[in-house]
Amino acid sequence: MAWVSPVVAVVLFCFGGLCVFGVVLQLPGTWVLLAAALVIELADGLYLPAEGRTTFGPTVLAACFALALLAEGLEFLAGIIGLKKGGGSRRGLWGSIIGALAGLFLFTPFFGALLGVLLGAFLGALIGEFSHERRTLRAALKPALWAALGRLLGTTGKCALAIVIWLTLTVSAFVR
Repeated sequence: MAWVSPVVAVVLFCFGGLCVFGVVLQLPGTWVLLAAALVIELADGLYLPAEGRTTFGPTVLAACFALALLAEGLEFLAGIIGLKKGGGSRRGLWGSIIGALAGLFLFTPFFGALLGVLLGAFLGALIGEFSHERRTLRAALKPALWAALGRLLGTTGKCALAIVIWLTLTVSAFVR
């Protein structure tokens, strides 16, 4: 059964690529990839020899899990930092968060998930800022644009970390 391990590594590589693409589409691809790696780790005793019954090991899995948490935090905080850099208020912040979630569901069929989330974050922040005391539409535009830009940069960082996780798991599976 020496052939099973390389096949598992190739399948993980292909599946991981789809998972990273899922992250771009605002799907939980990183978490799906980590779940697949955990299943492989739990099942590797079925096809690996007794002396090497681990594909990834607890250190690699823990590091990838920590990177996934970091990626989620980065995506969330980048939108907040962007809004604050643009001079946004607490109302704009909540509007951006709620708008991003609403945009995922409302705008995805028309624009795709990433643009839907960005448009939702922008519109939510714009509405939140516009509802703030003495804010004009012009004054509300700057924080709303920064909220969308921050969200875009956060998603880019999240995708980069998803690629690192994917490659780490793939290399670990091939090197075993």
